[in-house]
Amino acid sequence: MCLSSSSTSETRPSVSNQGQGSLSKSRKTSSTRLASLRVSLRKRGFSEGATKHLTKSVRDSTSIVYDAKWSIFSDWCSEREIDPFQVTVQQLADFLVFLFESKGLCPSTIKGYRSAISRTIHISGGPDFGINEHISLLVRSFSLERPRQKTLVPKWDLGLVLSFLKLPPFEPAETIDLRFLSYKCCFLLALASGRRRSEIHAFSISDACLRFNRDKSSVTLLTDPAFLAKNQIPDKGAEPVVIPALPSDSISVLLCPVRILSIYLERTCSLRSVSNSRLFIPIKKGISDLSVKTISTWICKCISLAYGSSKAELLNSFNVKAHDVRGISTSWALFNSASLEEVLSAGFWRNENSFYISLPPIYGYFCREFILSWTYSFSTKIELSSCFFCYRGFSFTLDSVTQNL
Repeated sequence: MCLSSSSTSETRPSVSNQGQGSLSKSRKTSSTRLASLRVSLRKRGFSEGATKHLTKSVRDSTSIVYDAKWSIFSDWCSEREIDPFQVTVQQLADFLVFLFESKGLCPSTIKGYRSAISRTIHISGGPDFGINEHISLLVRSFSLERPRQKTLVPKWDLGLVLSFLKLPPFEPAETIDLRFLSYKCCFLLALASGRRRSEIHAFSISDACLRFNRDKSSVTLLTDPAFLAKNQIPDKGAEPVVIPALPSDSISVLLCPVRILSIYLERTCSLRSVSNSRLFIPIKKGISDLSVKTISTWICKCISLAYGSSKAELLNSFNVKAHDVRGISTSWALFNSASLEEVLSAGFWRNENSFYISLPPIYGYFCREFILSWTYSFSTKIELSSCFFCYRGFSFTLDSVTQNL
């Protein structure tokens, strides 16, 4: 197995600096929002240093989203000869109606536009449209006219996918194509950790971030220290992901994430560059780094290939999303006696309403009232079989997943 030595890890740059430098530079030079915001702040008397920090008051990922939404808003204003920084509440209302009626955007997306526009204008010295009563009522009407369609559980079968991962082309892992090994390793880590794709993308193989137990009974994973997860408090470090190995005599040993990760590291050892400490590396030659979207693609590939014998129309109807794996992982942890606090901490969620649905119990097992009453009244821990995944002490059985989904 190939793991980074201490000397090697010292020469490697942090994950957050890889593949993001050019993106950050291009965004800084091309963002008319930030450029205009700097000019506005300087005119108001802020120093160059203060202006620099004020324009960096949101995460880079949020700033990229804001830039895209502001660009669309700016184009709309330009067509009507409106200064976007001097827009009135009536004009902003017309823009939001344009998004809802002409573009057909959902209310949650329109709320994102409101946030991007109101924050930019407010920082530049304009009114705060984020708390404007008329804008709030307008957005509320959008939600009433076009309510969000909730999906209680993913439409694809986890049991089927796990069964498929035991067969070719995903086994034997020691000799299969690296492409399928990458898909499988990524999927199992996503399922075992319950982490977002961006966090899986930020897993590192440096000595401080990846450690196997001596007998390989478990593995501990951490994201690169420079990485900041969504909803993670900046001054709070990332929690380690501890995944136990499945017993060698387990019926589901082929689904053991520790085994697959160990094989993946061995087979990719000679393909790694000293400058890249990411856990996952690109499959295609000539590419130095992979994107967050690639992680989603790999996870979805496992699901799509499992349904490969089905018709294309049926496969499309499943609406496969990589984020579904995170939801299944944390839901099964909760159903198998993990405390609410543990699940919240694992997912960097701020409150209990973030990850399950506040609906009446008549809607089934994934509703808030059912989950709370079930977890609070369940006093004895379910006896787990030998086949389980674990994250910071909570676990769920593969057997229970395949039998109950």
